[in-house]
Amino acid sequence: MSGEMEIDELQSELATLNDNETILGNVSYYWTSWWKEVLFGILTTPVLIGFVVLFLTWRAKNKSGCVVTNQRVIHTKAGLLSARTNEVRMKDIRSISTFEGLISGGVRLETGGGNIDIGVRNVREMVEVIRSQKNKYE
Repeated sequence: MSGEMEIDELQSELATLNDNETILGNVSYYWTSWWKEVLFGILTTPVLIGFVVLFLTWRAKNKSGCVVTNQRVIHTKAGLLSARTNEVRMKDIRSISTFEGLISGGVRLETGGGNIDIGVRNVREMVEVIRSQKNKYE
């Protein structure tokens, strides 16, 4: 998550940067986040609707992810037909922790308004980047 980073073209539709923001990291989801959709698409491929489901799943995966900037954490989770973006300013993050699920894990950001769970790859690197930026605001 270091070096010169960019937002993926599909993610850029959902995450817009401010003028003075720089990207510190960009993390994508595992395919396991869409295992139900992939299984449904494979099972319905003989009926041809499966190809549509698999295409929409691929598109949702490519639209989803987490972008860490010097000011915010922007978390985008796309479904087959919709997308949702949550963003948290660095100064609003109260604590950072990790969690592990049956198949994969992620990062949990505790804010004043509740928790945001981000199930992504490179959990340790993401936590380090967020903590280092958060420390600048304390």
